[in-house]
Amino acid sequence: MEKFGPLNLAKRPVRNRRLLYLVAGILILCNLFFITLNCYEIIKFINKNRDVSISISWLKTQINYLQNKEKSYLKKIKTFELKNGREVKTLNNLIFKKVFSWTSLLSKLENSLPNNVIIFSILPDLKKNEIKLKLEIGAKTTDAFLSFIDSLRKNGFQNIKVDRERLDSNNLVRVLIILSYPLEV
Repeated sequence: MEKFGPLNLAKRPVRNRRLLYLVAGILILCNLFFITLNCYEIIKFINKNRDVSISISWLKTQINYLQNKEKSYLKKIKTFELKNGREVKTLNNLIFKKVFSWTSLLSKLENSLPNNVIIFSILPDLKKNEIKLKLEIGAKTTDAFLSFIDSLRKNGFQNIKVDRERLDSNNLVRVLIILSYPLEV
C-alpha cells in the first residue's frame, strides 16, 4: 500500500471532493443521456401511434364507403330483378343448365343400372341445389328393380320414390321412379 502513497482520505478533503464530483458528474451525464434516449423513444412511439390511428380511421372510412357502395349495388340489383325478374330467372336457368355436368349424372345413372333393367325415359327438372329426375324403367323381375334402387342410393341419388308400377305386355315390370340428385357446387 505504500506504493500509492497514504490513502487517508480524511487528510485531503479537496481531493476527495473532486473524486466525488467527478463520479457524480459522470452519473448525472449518463442519466441525462438515458433520459434523452427514453424521451426520443417515447416521442417516436407517440408518432407511430398517431400514424397508426390515422391509418385506422382512414381504413374505417374506406370500409364504410365500400359498404355503402355495396348496399347501393345490391339495391340496383334488386330493382333490376324486380323489373326484369322473369328474364333474369330465365337467363340464370339457362346459364345453370349450360354449366351443369350432365355427363357426370348420366354416368352415375349408368353405373347404377343392372343388366336386366331398361330405362325408357328420363325427365329432368333442375332446381337450385338438386336435380329432380323422373325415370320410367322396365325390369324383368322385382329383385332386379330393387337392386337398381339400392344401386341408385349407393351412387348418391336421394329421395327415391316409386310413383307407379305395372306389368306391360312383354312381362316387364314398368315403374315410374321420382328421385333427386344433389348438385356439386
